[in-house]
Amino acid sequence: MRKRILTAAAVLAMGSSIAGLPAAAAKSQTYGDLTYINYGGWVEILDCAEDVVSVEIPEKIDGVKVRDIGDNAFSGCKSLTAITIPDCIETIGERAFSSCSSLTSITLPDSVKTIEMGAFLYCSSLETLELPPKLETIGRNAFVNCTELTEITIPKSVTSIGERTFCECFKLSEIHVEEGNTAFSSVDGVLFDLAQTELLCYPSAKTGTAYTIPESVNKIGLAAFYTCVNLEEITIPETVTSIEGSAFYYCTALKQMELPETIQLVDEAAFYGCTKMTAIYLPASVTEIGLGAFGQNISLTDVYYGGSQTDWAAVAVNDDMQMNDYFLGANFHFDASGIGTGTEQLMGDVNADGKFTVADAVMLQKYLLCTGNLTAPQNADLTGDGAVDGFDLAVMKRELLAQSTNET
Repeated sequence: MRKRILTAAAVLAMGSSIAGLPAAAAKSQTYGDLTYINYGGWVEILDCAEDVVSVEIPEKIDGVKVRDIGDNAFSGCKSLTAITIPDCIETIGERAFSSCSSLTSITLPDSVKTIEMGAFLYCSSLETLELPPKLETIGRNAFVNCTELTEITIPKSVTSIGERTFCECFKLSEIHVEEGNTAFSSVDGVLFDLAQTELLCYPSAKTGTAYTIPESVNKIGLAAFYTCVNLEEITIPETVTSIEGSAFYYCTALKQMELPETIQLVDEAAFYGCTKMTAIYLPASVTEIGLGAFGQNISLTDVYYGGSQTDWAAVAVNDDMQMNDYFLGANFHFDASGIGTGTEQLMGDVNADGKFTVADAVMLQKYLLCTGNLTAPQNADLTGDGAVDGFDLAVMKRELLAQSTNET
């Protein structure tokens, strides 16, 4: 059974002519288990029978060179165990081998210049892959969930690597870069840009429980430490000014984290799923906490913040869908200089003026009536049940009454 057939209408949508060939003349055809299209000067493989076990792509079809493996061409061929790719293929299209879950190895010819987005996505049995010497571009998500891949070498010809390229490669322990590459470098199996100012990928299965980021680094890239489950301690230098989204996603062994004084944004899902992290230090420079930045941080008990409680009230925390609830429910320590320092938060002080007064009860009541907001919501859960509701208001009124009685 074939996955799809390119219709004449689809060809026409590509434009009035392709490589000098009238669009109406370019029609999909079959060659064994393959579906292809002849554009006159070159051939593109479009599709393959889903139940195929072994495939040999020819160098030429109809006397014309086969140049590209198109988008989704072998996607979902779950029985495919062997494929021969001729030394004339230049492009591996988007998701070309996506979910080829029985493919254990593949030899890419020297002619390949481009591996597009998600080309080997979910190739969960792929153990070995040698990237060709003329390769220039690796698209985003190209090797996501290649769970058996243990190491890979980036050729010196590569000038572009997309985001999340090696995410969920749970056995990947080393990323090497060939000497002479003008865009990327590798130090102890960790992938950086050439100048080592951006840390791009720390392999999930790299050995060791602690890592100190080099002082040359000023940016921790998107998903850079994605599912690095062995790391218990990561030291970030003061040179780092930017930590991108999902940077420490599901670093499940990470226990504590101190962010440098240069950080302003804790981006979306930055520490999502760090289930063993008990404490974090945030500098006063932080102005925004992204959606799910501390999502599912179920062990987080203490947040140490470098500014005052009033300063904290100005920090924008995105708690949509309650994805930062564990964080907001932690014990806050203000005016801290690191983990284990600072003053305690003042429970009940929902307007962040440093005092617990009737004004806080008025603000909480307006919040519960949906006519106002809380400046410091982390101070509102007086019952400690994880919710802000009428029970908290009742406790607040009782404590204020007791406070008033004591003063008289």
